Amino acid sequence: LNTIETLISVMEDQPEIVASIQPTVLQVIGHIFTQGVMEFYEEALSLVYDLTTKSISHDMWKVFELIYQVFEKDGYDYFTDMMPALHNYVVIDTPAFLSNQNHVLAMYNMCKVILTVDSGDDPECHAAKLLEVIILQCKGHIDQCIPSFVELVLQRLTREVKTSELRAMCLQVVIAALYYNPQLWIETMDKIQLSIPPTESISAHFIKQWLHDADCS
Repeated sequence: LNTIETLISVMEDQPEIVASIQPTVLQVIGHIFTQGVMEFYEEALSLVYDLTTKSISHDMWKVFELIYQVFEKDGYDYFTDMMPALHNYVVIDTPAFLSNQNHVLAMYNMCKVILTVDSGDDPECHAAKLLEVIILQCKGHIDQCIPSFVELVLQRLTREVKTSELRAMCLQVVIAALYYNPQLWIETMDKIQLSIPPTESISAHFIKQWLHDADCS
């Protein structure tokens, strides 16, 4: 697998050669993911990244579906390894990413799992970053997703945040949503119901939470 990755890297400026070997490489990747050969997940995900840096073929979108299935089956252990490829799927061919609402839903579902369970700061930072990238890259096309994205990170901020990096990443999602559409952002913030005392405003609650996090750091 490392040899294949090296070959793709060397040939990255010759797309016709990469395209000619892609079907063979995809057979290997498909076998690893469908058979659950976890010891090769990291290498396979690196290959997916290499094959999506310039363009994303129809078959590579099928691989995206396999990656989502791997996530659902094997949990969040490999999310950090998935992140470079997931980033490519959003930014390299954004129109294709948006052409199927299941693409956006799959990304959101993965981020939701990471930010809801105790997955650790590193995966959580990656999940928040992915949400931010989607918002900024898809400006004007995912209005229906913004409330869910914002509520997800705000809910995460109601729980203990152990690092300033994670807190900053979550806040950047909220800021990205404000940039995306200020009016939609205001409407979203007005509607969000968080598990905080009804006598306390959202802003007051987060100030208290941030002070608590600072004391714990």
